[in-house]
Amino acid sequence: MSGKLAVQIAKLLGAGRIVGTGRNPDSIKQVLESGADAVIDLKRSDEEIADSFKKEARKVTISFLIFCGDARQKY
Repeated sequence: MSGKLAVQIAKLLGAGRIVGTGRNPDSIKQVLESGADAVIDLKRSDEEIADSFKKEARKVTISFLIFCGDARQKY
């Protein structure tokens, strides 16, 4: 819930491009419906996740990063 809210707030504040993350297919869909331009699937391998972040970072200048969730939960 907090991640989807963060996406909506970022849009309202004028974020140019928003990249979300998720593990659950339904949550990923909801993050996109909330206004994210892209979502990185955290169920992929560490290397694929890192590559996805690098790919997205090349598209924009990152102004800020919002992390929502339990940092101890990897998958």
